[in-house]
Amino acid sequence: MLDLYCRNLKKLSAYVNSYSIKDLIIYPIKSCGGISVDQLKVGSCGPQWDRNWVIADEDGQMVTQRKHPELALVTIKPVSLIDGVFELSYPGKDTILLNAKEASLQSMNVKVWENDLVGHLAPEKINLWLSEVLQKKVFLLQNDEVVTARVTKAKYGEQVKFAFADGFPLLLVSTGSMDLLNEKLSQSIHYLNFRPNIVINSDEPHVEDKFYDFKIGNMQMRGVKRCGRCQVVNVNQSTGALQPDVLRTLMSYRRGDKGIEFGMNVNYYSQGVIAKTDSLVLPV
Repeated sequence: MLDLYCRNLKKLSAYVNSYSIKDLIIYPIKSCGGISVDQLKVGSCGPQWDRNWVIADEDGQMVTQRKHPELALVTIKPVSLIDGVFELSYPGKDTILLNAKEASLQSMNVKVWENDLVGHLAPEKINLWLSEVLQKKVFLLQNDEVVTARVTKAKYGEQVKFAFADGFPLLLVSTGSMDLLNEKLSQSIHYLNFRPNIVINSDEPHVEDKFYDFKIGNMQMRGVKRCGRCQVVNVNQSTGALQPDVLRTLMSYRRGDKGIEFGMNVNYYSQGVIAKTDSLVLPV
């Protein structure tokens, strides 16, 4: 009788339709440090302040950790999440304030993968500060809902706006996926290596692969595409050091149709606020 009960309990656990949230993160500057937040506000242009800025070189190409892992050491602290004011710091340099209200009216083109986008230039003091960090001339560009005017591709369903993220407004990973990967690595890594916005608690690895329509709080969302991974996952987000076996290990068991996959890209279909106290709920 006890064996039957245990078998039935195991079957029921496979149909969990609610997952608690472990963390919510925004990355105000693409490829720089993240900020853990208690609430993630999703508005008409996606998650507020997430990838709201992108660094561009003189040729108008985006600058990221793919070639500059030291960007992981650009730490960003919120001064005012309401007004979009952040303190930037980097080892050996004085801190500097980045204020969304100080963007120039002057714009510049930037290439984000195959997308030709436009952003407003940040104040020159910010551009000089980042140029010193990277030891090359760069510019910080700010998203503008009208000027940048970026939307998801139509083949992924209803199109929604977002800023300078690679291809989708939100990225979700689970603790179960991280636990499985860390079991395979000689040195465990943090989920920040994957730069997610939403981290859920799950015992099952890669449970997020199955997500389609779901809700978090009062927000309707949809998992639209597994996230293809590149060498950024090798970058320790606390030290900037490289751990090449991360991508090599993922290659051994997470190869998909379009490369190495880890995490789920997510579109939002309503505006609202996600809180750490909310749960991700799947339809029954």
